[in-house]
Amino acid sequence: MNESENIAAESASKNIAAEENGDEGNVLLALIGAGLAALFGAVAWAVLVEVVAYRAAYLLPGIGYLVGKVIHKVKGDGYGLRYGMMGAFFSFGGCFLANLIYVLTTNHSSDIEDMVNGNTRRQELSYIAHAMLDRLRPSDILLYGAAIYLGFVMSYKDKEEEIILPEKK
Repeated sequence: MNESENIAAESASKNIAAEENGDEGNVLLALIGAGLAALFGAVAWAVLVEVVAYRAAYLLPGIGYLVGKVIHKVKGDGYGLRYGMMGAFFSFGGCFLANLIYVLTTNHSSDIEDMVNGNTRRQELSYIAHAMLDRLRPSDILLYGAAIYLGFVMSYKDKEEEIILPEKK
């Protein structure tokens, strides 16, 4: 074999291995898109909650849907569990960030009194964790699960979906 045949054979074997492992597609672009979608969804949810003055937790699965759709659109020809797990992870992160923003921006009378008196409890990690747990409702857990599920399902694509059957003559 000459050198060009060796290069062609090596390239073909890499392509076959990539197809078997689901390594096609742009993982970096999917990561960046998922992160931006989660951030955008969290900020949009927090702004909506501030404007409406009602904690609309039932909108949290929308973050999962948004993250999953963005991953599905930007990953290219990629398929496999990797993208589904990425969607689930960033969906959870977006929901968590949305609730964190909610906790940090919600002013309660005791918080305002503490700030006036010079007590900066608001920035302490233990205070933030306690405040998030205090505001957690059982329905939030269900809605987080729905967001994670949507993030997984919307971004996951199985290899078999790409097979196009030949037309019968």
